[in-house]
Order: sequence, then C-alpha cells, then structure tokens
Amino acid sequence: VKALKDLNNTINQIHMSIGGIFYSRTTNSGQSYTREEVVNGGAKYNSDFPDDVSASSNNKNPSICEIININNGQSVSNSHPDKNIAATWESYNDGNRQIKVAIRNEYNYQLDWLKYEYSSTPNDGVIRSFAASSNFDSKPVIFASTMHSQGIPLSDTYEYLFLVPHLEPSTNGGNKIVVSAKCKDYSLYSIAQPVTGFVNDFTITEDNEAVVDYSVTAIPIVNSSTYVFNGYELHFAYKVGNTIFYRKALITISTTANPPAILLSSNSVQTISNGDGQLWRYSPDISIRNGYPIIAYQGYNRNYYVINMEGDEPQTQERYMYPVVVRYQYKTTNSTPNWSDFIKYNSDGINEQKKPNVEGSRNSSSFLLNFLVGNNYYKKFVHIFNNPGYQCSPNTFTGTDAALVKGSNYGDLKGSHILFTLNQIGSSYDISKQEFTVTNAPNSESPSTNLAGVVRDLGVNYYFNMGPIIAKNVTYDAESDLEVVVENPAEFNENMISKPFSLSNGDTLIIGGKGFYTYFSGMNFVSKDYKVELIKKSDESVFRNLFDDMIKEEDSIETEYLRGFIITGISGGTDSFYVKMTVDPEDITDGDFLYSNVYSPDEDPGDNPLSKNKFVFFEKTNGTPENTPKEFSLSQNYPNPFNPVTKIQYQIVNQGMVTLKVYDLLGREVKTLVNEIKSPGNHSVTFDASSLSSGVYFYKMTAGEFSDVRRMVL
Repeated sequence: VKALKDLNNTINQIHMSIGGIFYSRTTNSGQSYTREEVVNGGAKYNSDFPDDVSASSNNKNPSICEIININNGQSVSNSHPDKNIAATWESYNDGNRQIKVAIRNEYNYQLDWLKYEYSSTPNDGVIRSFAASSNFDSKPVIFASTMHSQGIPLSDTYEYLFLVPHLEPSTNGGNKIVVSAKCKDYSLYSIAQPVTGFVNDFTITEDNEAVVDYSVTAIPIVNSSTYVFNGYELHFAYKVGNTIFYRKALITISTTANPPAILLSSNSVQTISNGDGQLWRYSPDISIRNGYPIIAYQGYNRNYYVINMEGDEPQTQERYMYPVVVRYQYKTTNSTPNWSDFIKYNSDGINEQKKPNVEGSRNSSSFLLNFLVGNNYYKKFVHIFNNPGYQCSPNTFTGTDAALVKGSNYGDLKGSHILFTLNQIGSSYDISKQEFTVTNAPNSESPSTNLAGVVRDLGVNYYFNMGPIIAKNVTYDAESDLEVVVENPAEFNENMISKPFSLSNGDTLIIGGKGFYTYFSGMNFVSKDYKVELIKKSDESVFRNLFDDMIKEEDSIETEYLRGFIITGISGGTDSFYVKMTVDPEDITDGDFLYSNVYSPDEDPGDNPLSKNKFVFFEKTNGTPENTPKEFSLSQNYPNPFNPVTKIQYQIVNQGMVTLKVYDLLGREVKTLVNEIKSPGNHSVTFDASSLSSGVYFYKMTAGEFSDVRRMVL
C-alpha cells in the first residue's frame, strides 16, 4: 500500500491485487473512501488495448504522485482536484519488463485513467521496456507535471513531463538506476515541437556500482526570478555492496535547444554509511525534511555481554543488534549542507528491525519514523527538533503492512496523523488506517527497561548504563519516563534509580551494568568511578553494595555485564527495594544537568531512544579544565572519516610556539592550521577540506620537543 496526501488534504492510495492496480481516495481522513478505480483497466484507448487485469500480466509495484503546474512548480490539486494524480507500475510481457504510466482524468462525472502515449500511436501506457526476468523488481516511482501554458492538466498524456526512476539489469549482473524522462508538448516557451516529441533515458548509476536496493524522492526546481518550473531535483538513497550512498541528480528542460531537450545537468554522489558501526546494511529509504534529504536504513551489528553469578566463572555471550539508522542533511546560516551524526534506534537484541519508512516535515526540522519489529508489529517514533520527550501514541501497529502517508507532514508534527495499514482477513486483505497522535504525555506502552547516564566532560562522553534489572524473573523499569531538570551532581545521582520491587530471602537479582566512553571533538580522558547499590525502600538505607566499577581508558567498546546475586539477610523474609547507580561526585564539577530520553548530545537534540532507555545527561559548562594539563597530546580528529569539515583537539603543558599542519600521502604540505604561540590548556581547530580531493591525509603537531602525527580520511 502506498498513500499520498495532496494539497487539498485528500489522501490518495494505490495498491496491487490479483493482477490489477487499484486506486481510491478519501477526503475525510480515512473515514470513508471512493469506489476503487482500476488504474490498468479501462482507458482512453480501451478499444486498442483491453483491460489488463490478470495475475499472468505480473502487474506490481505501483506508485503515485501529485501533478504539478509547470508555471510555478506548485500542485494542480487546488485548481483541478480530479486531474491531479499520475501513476506508474510495472508489468511483464514476453521477456520484457514494461514500465507503464497513466493519469487520472475525471470530467463531467466521466472517469478515465489515461495511459501514457508517446505519439499519435497508442502504446498501452508503456514508457520504458527492457529485457528482464519475470520476477525482476524494477520499483518504478513517478514525478509528473503538466506542460500546458496555462498549467491545466489536459486529457492528452503527451502534454506532460514524466520522470520515472526505476531499476534495470546492468551488464555486470547487478542493477542500475535509470530515469525515463518523457515529454512532447512544450507550449509554455512557444518552441516548435517535433512530431515525435523528445525523450531521454538517463542512467544515474554506473554499471559497475551494482545497485542492490534504492529509494527516491524529488523537489521541483523553480527559477527564483521568473518563478518558472525548470525540472526536478531528484534525491536517491541506494545500496551498493554493503554501503549506503546518497545521490542528487538535476534533470532540467532546455529552453534554448532546438528541438528542446531534457538534460541531466548534475549527478553527484556521497557515501552515507561510513562510520556507522554496522556490519551490514539494508533497505534504504529517503524523504525530504525542511528542504533537505533524510535517509533511514536497517543496520546489523554485534555486541557482547558478560553474565557473572556469584561463585561462578563469568560467561561471555554474543548478541545481535538490528538498529534502524537515520541520518539527515542540514544547513546552518551561510554554510554548505552538512550531514548529521548517526541516530540509531536500537533493537532489543532478539527481534530484527526492518523496512524503515521515514517521512520528513516539509517546512520544519522534524520527522516520523516507522519500521517493522521482527515479523510481529510496526513501531513508530517522532523526532521534533529541540523538543525531546515527544512520542507517537499508540506507537505500535500489529498487522501485515503499515506505511506513513507521504506529503502529509507540515510544521513540528505535534497532533494527529494517519498510518495506512494492511490486514489479512482470511484469504483476503483489508486496507485501513491507524490514527495516532504525537504527544509528550508518558507512554505506558514503552517502559524504560534500562537506565543510562551520560556525563560530558572535556570532549568525552561517559556512559553509565544500568539495566536490565531482573528480580524473580521480572524485569523492572526506570523510575520515571518524564523529563526533568537536575541542577547538581547529587540530583544527577538521585535520578539514577529503578522502580521498586519485592525481594525475599533466597531470591535471585540480576543487574546489567556497564560503563564506557566515546569522544567527539578531541579527548582528555579521566577515569570515572561508579557503584551500584540495593536500597531498602522503607528507610532509604543501603541494604547491600552490589558492585563498584570504573570507566577505564580501555572501556571504549561497549560491553554489557550482567551480574547475578543471591539475596539473603532480609529481616522478616520479604521487603521492598530499588537499585541505584551513583557516580563519584568528585569526578563531576558543577554545571548544567539534563535528565531526559536523549541518547547523545552530539548525535541529536531530539527524541532519540536506545531501546527506550531513561537517560540522565550532564554537560560540563566550562570548556577548559581547572588544572593545567600534565602532558602534551594530539587527539584524533572527529568526525573521521569526514566530509568536508572536521575538528582536531590538542593540549599543551607550557606556553610556546605550536604548529599543526596537514599533509597528503606524498608528504606534501596542503594546509597550515596552527602556527602561533599558545597558552597552556586545551585547544581545538576546525579543518575545512572542501578544496581538497577525497583520500587519506595526515596531520602533525609540533610544540617544543613534542611531536605527534595522526591519520584522517576525507
């Protein structure tokens, strides 16, 4: 099922069933629908081509778009609500995969789905045909605009510009992305047209790229001076091998060529998945968020946890994780667009998370995310920029399929939304909807099974993660999912507690507890002590110190430790307890504190859950240490790899001359970043490599007798 909301707030949906491509619409948010229309059945040229509704024709993978006006790049939905939808799908005929196109035309209560015609000779809507197997998935997507000088969607399909991205087999046995661009009439510019029109098929990726999967969206290009539509900006997310790429292609119409031409004027590519920590990646999806692309894909990695019962040898076990990874492009004032750090929606270590579906807001930095958990249910998340704590309610759907409505998101996304759903009923399927609300109210459906604190100190993120907490085979949550503000280290520690639970003499208590760190803009590592205690709820006394630990310099890899305890010595045999994690206050200076469900201050300032953990976050406000560094050091740049900007941090002990230079692989100096006298302390410098080509570079710092070299990848 694919659904699109047009500018009239009409929801249009298209789907495939028993060889037919079916369409319907609703003007009341899914309360009722128009009768189903057979897109690949009746048509203007039905006498030439009979209804093509049969399982043998292998019709599949339908997609729809809202037709836009060539005069201004805006939708025709307001002026012509019954002629505003174009559709594409694929079929199979005698060894060839055929991409077909039709437009919806309703006039005086007479409804037709008009199949694309390239010339005066009907061709059953075929816009592209190529050799492929019967089970090949071309996955066509359509973008369409009327070419009439008045912006009117007419009943002749040659008076449109159609762009249809799709997959085709490549010569190396893989797939390539091709865009079929078809147009005939061009009356807007009063240019004499050839009888046969003008056509181009653009190969977006090279044969040697072997595309595994792809997703595409588009933004109309409008001349900022004349406000005349000039083509499309196509945004692709696709997988080649085990890497996710982003590609932007500009397909424009030449107004000076005679005959007119459709041109591929730009086709640039960027690697998206480098540095995401995943072993494998699948199913990229792309949307537009406030004018810039946002990409989601399925990841796969492994981590480890250690089970250590009192009196037994510890056992290390491997756990498979299937996060959904999100990354978006953004632009600050007077800057080139940058890519965000990775946002990871982690799995529970058991169920695979797949089929990510992301939809951005058209005019704000917010987005919705929907994906399948195992084969059991779909789960939804919302990101509202600079507004943590918001969530979807309900946040799950159990059924065969579910998809967010395209084009429906405006503003910060707070309020009501619709998820299009598919449910199996016996041997048939029912298309329906789930209404959900974006709210900051507590969600009882997603308890916090872990408790995590993040201390940001001198460029290092220290993570204190406690959970799960399992008492008598029952998992207990963090005390609260509400966002609060904490103002000092004591309050920071007070929030690191679980909900209460009952224990009796002889019961088993299993605690997950780990500490690790990551650095972002350089690093000044200082070990952090912490402890986990069992607190008696009735008098808030420490019943038992469960364990003490320390985040050490070798703890840069996340490993989860599960510790088991046999509880004895309870007066009266049974009592109520809770677990508390405490960080040594001497390791934290006064500053600003935040307790919320934010995963990392560097990755994302909004709602970014990690298995719905509860987080306590503290960031040290003063950027330099109170004491002078005891040694010189040069930190690894972050991010690394980078494109095109990265940051390098270093520290010096004595005031003196400092140089920091960048070299290429041949040892040639390409940039001097620092060449001046520096005072003792921690320093950082930003390196902009936008003028350099991709590759490996080295940076060298010299301060007195100290010298160090590090490697970075652009």
